[in-house]
Amino acid sequence: MIEITRLARFLIRRILFSIPVFFGVTIIVWALMYAAGDPVRLLLAGVPYITPEVVENLRRYYHLDRPVWEQYLFWVFNLVQGNLGESFVYNQPVLQLVIPWTIETVKLQLSALALALFLAIFIGVYSARHPYSITDMAVTTLALLGVSMPIFVWGIFGILIFSSYAHSATTALFGFPIYFPPVGAHAWNYRTFPFPLFLADAIWHMILPMCVLAITYMALYVRLVRSGMRETLEQDYVLAARASGLSDRKVVYKHALRNALIPLITYVGLAIATSFAGAPITETVFTWPGMGYYYVQALYSLDFPLIMAVISILTILILAANIIVDMTYGFIDPRITVE
Repeated sequence: MIEITRLARFLIRRILFSIPVFFGVTIIVWALMYAAGDPVRLLLAGVPYITPEVVENLRRYYHLDRPVWEQYLFWVFNLVQGNLGESFVYNQPVLQLVIPWTIETVKLQLSALALALFLAIFIGVYSARHPYSITDMAVTTLALLGVSMPIFVWGIFGILIFSSYAHSATTALFGFPIYFPPVGAHAWNYRTFPFPLFLADAIWHMILPMCVLAITYMALYVRLVRSGMRETLEQDYVLAARASGLSDRKVVYKHALRNALIPLITYVGLAIATSFAGAPITETVFTWPGMGYYYVQALYSLDFPLIMAVISILTILILAANIIVDMTYGFIDPRITVE
């Protein structure tokens, strides 16, 4: 009961702390948007015979004729009511647009993160148990290469090898192509598929961008697990556990690994923020229909409501992820309590 009360206090305090952070981010983004230009003039660029009256009516319709601070307060008032406004470009409620985009972004990012963590823990533990072996040196070299190369370079390599070249090679060998789709999250007619085929199509389209993301995440995770495990395996309690007759597997995975994961969990909290912030790059490379891709498109047209909606959702996801990571410490290491 005491732990539940302590956890509730921790959650309430962190949520209250996150509120001013959220509005601070939105204020900064709002100011930067208005410094970028006039969305109405950009929207009407190239449209002939536009009278000043039409421009003024559009500005009045989108509340752009009011002072900047008043527009922001109007946006906050609508946000509290669950109204994210109407897109300048799509002429649809923003909330209806961003919900499927959010699902696609979260699906891709969390899948890549889970795959990277699984592989990093397995490879990092093996490398730490066999230091300075050929495998360990190969893992360290590949990890350095993965950290050094930008994610869009890995994306381009992945598209060239597993999409373009694979298409040509398998067509020449088998008479039909076998390749991973380089763009999109679904086939163009996926709405007509039965559920099993729909699920298979979604997974097939997700494999290439997910693996590219997982490689970039895993490169640093492997190094963290390896260094943490090597340090933990030299601790006295690990030596005592081995001397007591416990199997090496139980010592490594039940006792040593939990403490070695603390640095990794700390970095994962930061990596989640980085992954969502870097979503525009990955999703643009693979034309993935998520928030990152459409955020870039909204920037081109200065679609203010859409930009603010994407930034707001990304900020909430990042703040929530950091709270969850802080709570995870107590489950990984009982010595750590949330206060």
